[in-house]
Amino acid sequence: MYFAVSGDLIVFLRTVVLGVLTSTSWFGTACADIALQRVPAAVSSAITVERPNATDFPVQGRFTGKTVLPDFKRRDRDFNSFRTRIREGMRQGPNFAGHYTLIQIGCGAGCSFAIVADNQTGRPASFPRGGEDNMYLDLDYSPDSRLVAAQWLSYEVNKCFIEFFDFDRNTWKPISKTEIGDTDACYKPIKENLR
Repeated sequence: MYFAVSGDLIVFLRTVVLGVLTSTSWFGTACADIALQRVPAAVSSAITVERPNATDFPVQGRFTGKTVLPDFKRRDRDFNSFRTRIREGMRQGPNFAGHYTLIQIGCGAGCSFAIVADNQTGRPASFPRGGEDNMYLDLDYSPDSRLVAAQWLSYEVNKCFIEFFDFDRNTWKPISKTEIGDTDACYKPIKENLR
């Protein structure tokens, strides 16, 4: 049987086992050594993330035409401050959901946000996570699916989350959200946490 516990509980258990067993005899010291080697194996903090299948979120087709860039002077002026990064990203072609380019932009240490831009129409839109509210944002996505996995840290609760979204008809639809651990979990790449 395995239990999901915090690192603090493991340290506490090790301290108790070591204190009780070593205070009795050399035999107790040997038992403590064996018990300490087995505590991490007996108490697991691994969390399984139920990952939706990307093929369940198909795209209509891949865009192969000429990319239309945003109109930063009029329609898309809200994104004007990031025009260089958006243009550079879009010029590389679609990398998400058939005809979109997903562009991640840094905003400080551990801070980033993402913009999705339509290569057919030139319209940019914001990704629903990122910035200071969702630190260490890491994304996993593909050109052939509308599915996006987002890993981010909430400083309010010091927890790391993986959240899945479906980008359907220009709308971000949340699918699921799973807490995967404390702050340290977000220091790992999302691909590692999704295994």
